[in-house]
Amino acid sequence: MAKPLDRPQQLATPTGRIEFYVERIKQFGQELPIYIEPLESARSEKAKSYPLSLLSTHPSNRVHSTLANIPSLLKSDPEPTLEINPVDAKPRDISGGDVVRVFNGRGQVKVRAKLSQGIKPGVVNIIEGWWPEQYIEGHLNQLTHDEINPVQQHILQANAAFYDVLVEVEKG
Repeated sequence: MAKPLDRPQQLATPTGRIEFYVERIKQFGQELPIYIEPLESARSEKAKSYPLSLLSTHPSNRVHSTLANIPSLLKSDPEPTLEINPVDAKPRDISGGDVVRVFNGRGQVKVRAKLSQGIKPGVVNIIEGWWPEQYIEGHLNQLTHDEINPVQQHILQANAAFYDVLVEVEKG
C-alpha cells in the first residue's frame, strides 16, 4: 500500500503511533479511569456563590462561529440564549424570554432565558460560537477559566475545559 504524499506516517507521540495506554500520565492518577473532581464543581467552595454548572455546547447548525451571521440560519436561531431548567428559573423569578445576567468572578454575559425541561436542574447552557456583537452584553468566554488539566498536556490535547465552570444567574 502506498503512503499518501510520501510523508512519514507518524503522530507527535513518543512512539509515533496512536497510544491507547500512556505510561507517562500515571503520575496524575490516570493509569485507569477514575473520577477526579473538576476544578469547579457543585461540591466546591465556589458553588456557595455560583451554584450552577455552565455548559457551552456546540451548535447544531454551525461549526463553532462559522455561519453565525447567515440570515437564513438566524431565522431559526436568532441570538444566544441561556437554557435553564424551570426548577432553577422559578426561585430566580426568571421566565422564558427574560434578559438574564450570567456571571461569576471572571465576568458576565447578558442573554435571553430559554426555559427547558431538557437540561438538568443545577446546570445551564449557552451554545458556543456566537460573535461578540450578537450578545446583549459581554461574551460567553468571559465566564470560562484558562486552567489546563495537567493530564491533557501529556496526551497532547491541552484545551480549555468548558464543562467545569460555575455561574449564577439573575434577571436583568
